[in-house]
Formats: sequence, structure tokens, C-alpha cells
Amino acid sequence: MNKIIQKSLQIASFNNIVYYTNKCNKQLMTFDDSIGVDPIGVLSVLNKYNVSSIFFLTGEYIMLNQAVVKQAVSDGHKIYNHSMNHDNFNELSYREIVISIKSTQKLIEKIAKSNDRIIRPPYGILNLKVIFACLLNKFKIMMWSSRGYEFAGLNKHQLLQNYLSQTTKCNNQIILMHPNMAESYEILEQLIIHKINEGIEFAHPEEIYGK
Repeated sequence: MNKIIQKSLQIASFNNIVYYTNKCNKQLMTFDDSIGVDPIGVLSVLNKYNVSSIFFLTGEYIMLNQAVVKQAVSDGHKIYNHSMNHDNFNELSYREIVISIKSTQKLIEKIAKSNDRIIRPPYGILNLKVIFACLLNKFKIMMWSSRGYEFAGLNKHQLLQNYLSQTTKCNNQIILMHPNMAESYEILEQLIIHKINEGIEFAHPEEIYGK
């Protein structure tokens, strides 16, 4: 999706759909689907560099991994909504989408003790049906502006270069990683070090919405 469309969606949604942080040279680390192939290792790397992050998790993952979810929260990270079963919202009705996100939200409130209503639609599916289902139920939508395309079969060196080559004039990307992929976990620390050496600061999740 090009920047003009992204900006149009952001304005039309009264800034309830975001692709970037709100400050130049500040980037945000976000992770989809899980806390990683080695959850303790992922959390240790983030804690080592004092990087507060967001994990967009499915309701199913939250139910099956309550201890590590609670550990991530204790370490200062945020747990946000990624549907109940990594649902393909293109295949669901409006009502089914609402049930999926609301059911997941109840688990987040119960297990992660968070009332933040922020979602990332699985597969990045963002059509009118999804937008209305989210916004009318008071969910904000966080997309991304930098990703490595782990599922393209890249090795860790190619993956790292993918991330490092994605720059913008303001350098305020929201970074997407899939830590359940071994290559993503293996480059996590290198990526953070590269960013720090480039003078990039990591935003706290609450900064994105002006909290």
C-alpha cells in the first residue's frame, strides 16, 4: 500500500489507523503471532537494550501460553489483538470479525490485564468491512511500514538487509517481525544494534497514540 493511500486512511479514520510513529528517528518494534521460537531469548534481547515492544497475539496463543504472556507484560511490553485464530477476515462476515476480535480482547483483558483496544488484522487485511468492524467497536488499528518478508524463504543475512534497506525521510517506521521464524529471532539483536548505531531511538508503545 503506497504512502498516499496510507495517509488517506489515517486521516479518514481520525488517526485511528497508523503506519508510522509520530516522531522522526523513533521506530517501534512489533511482533506478530507469537513471542517467538525462544520466548525467553526474545524477551532477554529486548530487555538488554531496553526496547519496549508490542506483541500482536491471537486469542488461541494467549490461552495456550499464559505464563510467557504474563512475563512479557511484566517486562514492560504490550499485548494487543491479532484475532482469535489468525483469522482471514476476507473469509468472515462482519459479525464473525466482531466476535473474533471481541473474544480475543476478553482474553487480553483477563490474562494480560490490558484494556487497550488496539488490533493488527492478520495478513494485513484492511478493507471497509474490517475497518468498520474495528472502529465501530472502538479498536484502533496499527499496521506497519517495515517488514522483512520472512516467509519468502530468505536466509538471515538477506532478511537483515531487507530491514536495513527500508528507510524513509523521517525514519519513523513501525517494524514488523515474526519471532516464530528462526531467522527473525537470529537477527533480532543485530537489527537492534544496527538501529541504535544509526541514531534511531525505540519508541514506547504508548507514545504512538499520544498517551
